Amino acid sequence: MDTNTIPYTYLIGWSSHNKWYYGVRYATGCNPTELWKSYKTSSKYVKQFVKDNGDPDIIQIRKIFSDRNLARFWETKVLSRIGVINDTKWLNETNNIAISYEKGIEGSLKAASITIAAINLNI
Repeated sequence: MDTNTIPYTYLIGWSSHNKWYYGVRYATGCNPTELWKSYKTSSKYVKQFVKDNGDPDIIQIRKIFSDRNLARFWETKVLSRIGVINDTKWLNETNNIAISYEKGIEGSLKAASITIAAINLNI
């Protein structure tokens, strides 16, 4: 991983609407200082909510990582624990547990091995 890349998870929210979004950023060159400045989100649901309601009043970096895969799996763990799929206060539409970030069968095998490693690390 690029030494300038600092993966992180974040929470944004609109407290007056009780609407929240928990996300992860792990792109090459990413840095927590960019959140809600040069980087807002990749979520189309958040983009629409911002368009309709304005910027969030809660913007927090929740955790910083040295590895993008650990960041991705931490996000999945948090989303699963808080139950975003069944709770309408969350703008997240998935817990990302079934999303492979790599293409093809090699990517699926890689994702599976990373998942096993994350479980073994208890993250």
